[in-house]
Amino acid sequence: MARRILILDNADDGALAWLYANCRFSVFPSLLEGFGLPVAESLAAGKLCVASSSSGVPEAAQGQAILIAPDDAEVWTATISRLIESDEDIRAAEQRIAAGYRRRTWIDTASRILDILGRHGLMPGRPGGSDA
Repeated sequence: MARRILILDNADDGALAWLYANCRFSVFPSLLEGFGLPVAESLAAGKLCVASSSSGVPEAAQGQAILIAPDDAEVWTATISRLIESDEDIRAAEQRIAAGYRRRTWIDTASRILDILGRHGLMPGRPGGSDA
């Protein structure tokens, strides 16, 4: 495998952008994630991601990634093998991503947090908020 897989540590933003732009698809077999930023990055670049179905990854994927249980090696192997061979599956996935994936900005995230806090009366100085 070492002759076929290259692991890059600490790739900078330029290298990541090039890799996402030039990959066939990405793979993210994480066991535990808070959000799954590599999944979001891959999808934002218009590339399919085969990712773990654990923790925060499904939220980051927005229904656009192929999610697999992290411990199901047989399904991972079959899925990756199929995608390596199937131009049609890759094209269809990229079309779905282009139509359905929405990049989330920091402003989107902050607005969502403020909205949740406001609905729970936790925004001082705002209607429904607590000034205590």
